[in-house]
Amino acid sequence: MLRHQGEVEVWAKIDTGASITVVPLPLLDSVMAATDGAGYDCVGYDGQVKKLYKYRLDIVVSDSRWPAGVQREFAGVEVMGVPTQERRSGETAEVLVGRDLLETWCLVLDGPRSRYAINSTP
Repeated sequence: MLRHQGEVEVWAKIDTGASITVVPLPLLDSVMAATDGAGYDCVGYDGQVKKLYKYRLDIVVSDSRWPAGVQREFAGVEVMGVPTQERRSGETAEVLVGRDLLETWCLVLDGPRSRYAINSTP
């Protein structure tokens, strides 16, 4: 869940290659998050440099499978806002949870089974 002046529930994907959590601009607009105004030059997979902006909002993990004792609420998180292209399916692009949040958890990836686990202790 993303919160600022509004609140929206969204799907998110784990992105161990992202140093910062990435949120599509339409989702940031829906919670009325404001940018700090400073642009950052970011290089995408296509090698092109794009100016992106950081936003601050609250993130809450609302998954009933989340283990007790594992942090699930993050106040005032800086995220990178990214433009998205419209999908044919009409689905909203997902949030990409980066290492800024992932490093607060003990994350276990099980590649052969395409699963992951969050543990309260390493």
